[in-house]
Amino acid sequence: MRKEMLRLAALAPAVAIVCSELDWSRELIFPSTNDLVHRSVVDELRAPHSRNIPDAELLKQLPDFLHDVPDVVRMEPESSVQNSNGPAHPRDVILVNGLRINPQVLYWMMRSTTEVFGRPVVAVVNDEEPALDDAAEAGKVRSLAHSFLGLFSSDLGAKVESQAVNTLSVELVDRAVMKNEKVVLIGHSQGAIICGNTLDLLMRDDSPLDAGQKCRLQQNVSIMLIGSGEHRMPNGFVAVQYHLDDDHVADLARSIGTFIDRPGSSPAELVTLPIGGHHYGPHLSRNAEFFIARSNINGEIAGGLVGGRLATSIEHGDLSDYSHQQIIEKMLARGDRDFARVFLAHVHKGKIGNYLVPHLAELETLAK
Repeated sequence: MRKEMLRLAALAPAVAIVCSELDWSRELIFPSTNDLVHRSVVDELRAPHSRNIPDAELLKQLPDFLHDVPDVVRMEPESSVQNSNGPAHPRDVILVNGLRINPQVLYWMMRSTTEVFGRPVVAVVNDEEPALDDAAEAGKVRSLAHSFLGLFSSDLGAKVESQAVNTLSVELVDRAVMKNEKVVLIGHSQGAIICGNTLDLLMRDDSPLDAGQKCRLQQNVSIMLIGSGEHRMPNGFVAVQYHLDDDHVADLARSIGTFIDRPGSSPAELVTLPIGGHHYGPHLSRNAEFFIARSNINGEIAGGLVGGRLATSIEHGDLSDYSHQQIIEKMLARGDRDFARVFLAHVHKGKIGNYLVPHLAELETLAK
């Protein structure tokens, strides 16, 4: 598999240049897919439909292929997962999976995501995989190459990933536009490419959304890209890309993407940590480290910046109480006085909102 990836990587510049020169005009090549997205969004804007999204518990009983899973499933956090300030700031997490997973893995991805965010998670199921050859080694390479096609054009991506793009379009319009709710959009691997292509289709001049609705979409959707070579998002969106430096799949996709011009897009903020590979779990389990690493100025962690960002995150209930505690503990281990001083300036009677700050005495001692 590694040899095949290296061979594909060597061809990446030539493949990207050739593909980028092709005419990906949606009117000429892919009218049906984009018309489907267009009609679905128009229907949602005219009459938002009442949702009865299946519970993710059904994933435990399903066979090994995602084509047996509904287009979208929902999971609530377990009762042991607390988010003290979350109820005051309604927000769902939308997760779009990558290739080569089964229903049980998707269930685990959703469960671990609820634990990190303390929020309900809605999975938009990317089930493009069953059409590929799972058995042969060559099939793995084909699925890898197939997953990169959406890098070249939103139209091509909408064709390859039509079901997921269509479903995600409706979910985003319903929540972020019609209900004016905040949404955290997470895309893993090919799922990140789907996120970018969906947002691009919604932001185009010929989109069913008017200018005000597009502005609301930009304001309400924040994006997290995990294990992905999709490093650009449409202008106006806040996006961060979490990357582990031995993620060869994402590195390969990013090397292809450097040769492709995507007008109207901007690079996502890139945050890199060492060692962990491509899978979703290692990235998510290091969420506290990624949070801290984002406050990097000239190669150094700015403790005061971490303290201010953490206080804001707690006020808004952006993460679960345990996730916030992990960040506090890691900053205490660093002995960062600036962090303690800035963070404590937001604490009133031992709390931030309804969140009871852990390790308060240690923080106060560090701040002196």
